[in-house]
Amino acid sequence: MLFLTIGVFGEVVAKPELLKEASSGRIYWVMNGKKYYVTSPDVLSKMISVPGWEKQRVVDSVPGVLGPDFYHKDQRSDGLLIKRYGNYPAVYLIEGGRKREFADEYSFENFKFKGRFLDWNDIIWVSPEVLNDFPNGQRIELAPILTAPSNGSEFSGASVTLQWKSENSSWNHHLQVDDSSDFISPIVDGIYPSSSHAVTLSPGKYFWRVRAEKNGRQPSKWSKTGYFEIRQAEHKITIVNGPTANPSIVDSGGSVSCSISAVDSLGHSLSYIWNAPVGWFDNPNSPNTIWHAPQNTSGSIKTYTLTVTVRCSEGKTATGEVQVSVRSQSKKTSVITVQLSSDKITLGDVITISGSINPPHSANVTLKFFAPSGASIDRGTVATSSGNYTYEFEPDHAGKWQVTASWDGDSDHEGATSNIASFNVKRAPSKIRITHVDRSIMLGDPVTIEGEIKILKRNIAD
Repeated sequence: MLFLTIGVFGEVVAKPELLKEASSGRIYWVMNGKKYYVTSPDVLSKMISVPGWEKQRVVDSVPGVLGPDFYHKDQRSDGLLIKRYGNYPAVYLIEGGRKREFADEYSFENFKFKGRFLDWNDIIWVSPEVLNDFPNGQRIELAPILTAPSNGSEFSGASVTLQWKSENSSWNHHLQVDDSSDFISPIVDGIYPSSSHAVTLSPGKYFWRVRAEKNGRQPSKWSKTGYFEIRQAEHKITIVNGPTANPSIVDSGGSVSCSISAVDSLGHSLSYIWNAPVGWFDNPNSPNTIWHAPQNTSGSIKTYTLTVTVRCSEGKTATGEVQVSVRSQSKKTSVITVQLSSDKITLGDVITISGSINPPHSANVTLKFFAPSGASIDRGTVATSSGNYTYEFEPDHAGKWQVTASWDGDSDHEGATSNIASFNVKRAPSKIRITHVDRSIMLGDPVTIEGEIKILKRNIAD
């Protein structure tokens, strides 16, 4: 047993001893910087066989921090550490009037009494009479506590990190893992300084336990036995990150960086296929690629879903999606014109309507005619690549006619409608000639008159 040297007002207490305070007459057992009040002469008589208790020295003041009383059979002596004098290894903690035996050195060094670790140098040798004055209490038997994994846990991977808790970090830890709870042939059997250790195991059920060990010390008892199971890893593809699209909102026709990362549970190589309903990818078979957005001239934001399929060499797949919004861009303006071959024609004649789209586009052109009655008539024609169009129209009524030309535009140009063009349609001139009249008739008889109506040549100037 070790004893500390303590300075006492210029004196040196080289070993534990009995000191009597001159002023109060109180007697204390002093050791390791603490003083223990000896409660009665009866205690002194019971301790007379223990070295240091044969006599007492009188001092003006007893040094040391006041410890528990030595001794009462109640809480006033809680915290006393005692062992029988002689070759007896057992150490006891007095608590609630009972003596609690420490199972081993690990239990002593890891037990906290009222929040503090215990000190070997605070153990007081006692006589058998004093030891037997205290009835036995609950034994203090500590071991490392298994914290993870919890019992019955199942793992699909081969690696498992085993964790345990030990209050005193100065001890090493003996870890055993076996496929049998008797630990006859441990698969893992090693000593580690930390409070965790990763093991790699094949599929099966395993048992594990830990005890604390320290050179020159009695090891702790084994912890409770834990168990877990490793199952055959499921073959699957896991998307670790993504898919991502940056930026997630892009201008019309802009570019987006796309990325995904994935792993195969069995380590197989992976291939990638990116798809989108519109636009195109620089490299659709790469985990990192560029998507080129389409032109959007709709006037509102359009959102598209980009899809990536990850496939392993054995055909397992995983699919991820990410959405990208494409802003609308303003369309450019266009102009369409309309011209007439004449502003006056005769009923039955044909008028030529022509014009052009600017900028030039080959596109459908709609001609809307407004008859003198107010009714409208739509006719269609096609502009050539130069933007020019022509159409011949034969009015079916005389009077004032109007016409406009229009086109709907395309992905980058707004449609347009021309100004109104007007033309007049006149009736063709005619001539009536009498070819026969009955020249001699009787009063009251009918008269026969014959003749003809002749339409004169069209396009006669006024």
